[in-house]
Amino acid sequence: YHDLASLVTLVFTTERSNAAIYLRKYVERFGRDFADTLFAYYEKRQAWASLLNAQDSSFDVWLKEYVEKRTERDPHGLVAQIGWIHDVKMNDFSAAATKLARAGRDSAEVDQARTMLSLSKLAFVAAECQDGARNEVHARLEDALEMCEVQENLSQYLMAIVRSNRSHAAEISWRRRDDVSDKKAVLDAAMLTTTPEIRHERPALYIVYNELVRCIWNGRMLSVEDLVDALTFPDNMPATDSALASCSSDDAEQCNALIRERYSLAIDILSRASISLSEQTREAALKTIWRRVFLKDDWSGIRKRLGGNVPDSELRAELARTHLHTVLESCLATRELSHPDWYLLPADVFAAADLDYLVSARLAPRFASEPDAGSGWQPLTSTTVPALNKDYGEEDSRLRAAIKCGLDSYYAEVLRTVTDQVNQCRLSADADASDMDAASSASTEALDVEDEDVRMESD
Repeated sequence: YHDLASLVTLVFTTERSNAAIYLRKYVERFGRDFADTLFAYYEKRQAWASLLNAQDSSFDVWLKEYVEKRTERDPHGLVAQIGWIHDVKMNDFSAAATKLARAGRDSAEVDQARTMLSLSKLAFVAAECQDGARNEVHARLEDALEMCEVQENLSQYLMAIVRSNRSHAAEISWRRRDDVSDKKAVLDAAMLTTTPEIRHERPALYIVYNELVRCIWNGRMLSVEDLVDALTFPDNMPATDSALASCSSDDAEQCNALIRERYSLAIDILSRASISLSEQTREAALKTIWRRVFLKDDWSGIRKRLGGNVPDSELRAELARTHLHTVLESCLATRELSHPDWYLLPADVFAAADLDYLVSARLAPRFASEPDAGSGWQPLTSTTVPALNKDYGEEDSRLRAAIKCGLDSYYAEVLRTVTDQVNQCRLSADADASDMDAASSASTEALDVEDEDVRMESD
């Protein structure tokens, strides 16, 4: 009857001690059909070590074809995630790199994602891809690895902030998801990085931020949009060396740099990941970043200090102290994000136009009807959607007030000033490079003359 599935089962239930001998005999008799049935048996029982432990060349070829077929059918399945091991055995490093990159992007854990992505980079190097393809792949992998690094730095910063506000560092636990003290630490981290004002004015968004902190604390990978929220929602994240005293100097500097440039970093991450995002997702996230950049400064106070006719020097000095100036300078000079692609005017960043997506499509479905122990999200209630709408409305209301205080003109002035500074720096750098080239050329000519003189003396 050619019932190979029953035959495989019988081998492992009645002839367990001699299973290898019988399997080899049946492979010789029935060939690839039996091998595929055996592979499916291992896969169903998740016996991955047995699946990958092929003993001869024919098994290797059949297993690779089986893995490729299963990967094509389910690119994000378990076989696709472990198939790279057999690709390495077969010296097919290009296929291994592709599977590793996909597994890294699919991983729910930061540590595992970093490991898979790093191995993917090594596999692409071993595959000796063409230069153009390798550069593009490496750039994508570097972008994904940077997201892992940002989350690791965020978790380190949050732990340091909590530790610095506790009398006993031993109270901090790490990735003990069901531990009461760990849950208390997550709540502390969320509260210590926000002000009472923002918790009172935007309570629903604060609950969302609290759950994002929980994910970061537990080492879970965030989506690009979630990482944008984690970087831009908190309004009390000082770059203090005292909070990071327990970290190494390099780690402390990385954390401080992340906190200082978290808004421009959010735009940079969004720009790198935009190829995998829908247009609606990209636009909504970019609006969110710039809206919160504009809300970071006290434009009412700035307007009062600049009331009347003030000298240009005083105007520039006042605006140079704003968070807006810092963000624009980082975006244009340090990260070199193209203008106007990643820059928005204050009047273009209101959340009202994207509420259906932000609330109904993105956030509300994540509050499941039953609590999910893995995600940590609280159950959806009848007040969740209206509360989120109200919080985004509060951001829009504050933005309208800032625009009435002259935000549009201040933004134009800051952008002009920063652009002029960046252009001047680039001109200076180009001039220095030209001087160095001229000096190098003159030195080369002098050496040529000297060589000619030596040749003439030799003659």
